[in-house]
Amino acid sequence: MTLRAHIRDLGRRPRRVACIALLALPALLLAIRLYPHRPLRDQVPQSTAIWSADGELLRATLAADDQYRLWTPLSEMSPALVRAFRFKEDRWFYWHPGVNPFALIRAARSNWRGQGRQALRRSPCNWRGCCIT
Repeated sequence: MTLRAHIRDLGRRPRRVACIALLALPALLLAIRLYPHRPLRDQVPQSTAIWSADGELLRATLAADDQYRLWTPLSEMSPALVRAFRFKEDRWFYWHPGVNPFALIRAARSNWRGQGRQALRRSPCNWRGCCIT
């Protein structure tokens, strides 16, 4: 193999890797989306609630993590509240596996260009949570 052919092959390798990554990313996201998982209500501790005969909440105890947490299905919530939460989230809320991969790529690109570090340097607190005075 000549030097010119070797250099040309090195130029093609990153393109191949990028093409494979672009093809593998949707497959990975689909696999994460379709992978069976426990319902959210089984993943967080719940409070114990005592209800009256007419459906009024009488008492709620703290959950194991010292939070009051009662499960309410979406069907029992106000549609306006559901729309407000969806508006607060991103437009891909129902389609990504909990983290928007496009937002991660956009953030990584801005960090790579040096645009994302400015806010961290100006922050009064460093990454460990200790305030800098």
